Amino acid sequence: MPIYVVENGIATDDAKPRPDGVTRSQHLKDTVFWLQRAKADAIPIIGYNYWTLVDDYEWGSYRPRLGLYTVNVLTDPALKRIATDAVPAYTQITRDGGTEQGVPACDSAREVLPHGRAGQLRSD
Repeated sequence: MPIYVVENGIATDDAKPRPDGVTRSQHLKDTVFWLQRAKADAIPIIGYNYWTLVDDYEWGSYRPRLGLYTVNVLTDPALKRIATDAVPAYTQITRDGGTEQGVPACDSAREVLPHGRAGQLRSD
């Protein structure tokens, strides 16, 4: 059965790194790295969506934040979108069709997907 990963991202306070130091860009690169490896090992990965474009406040709180862009809803009446460190990583991944082969960016997903060969997410 094909696998489409949806609503995957990292929630942090004010777009800062997690308490263990993992950043949004590291988490994103690491997730895509392991998805590539799973696909190279014949796991039928057919797509991936980062969650979310801008901060999502559906849980009745303005914390934590999880968007590629953060918005200071309590202090900025213009609701300006501020790029997080994951935006350049997302841009590189979409432009290049995946992450660099080799080692993952961090250990955030190491125990989620099995070890295997590195591969590319795009199917061309």
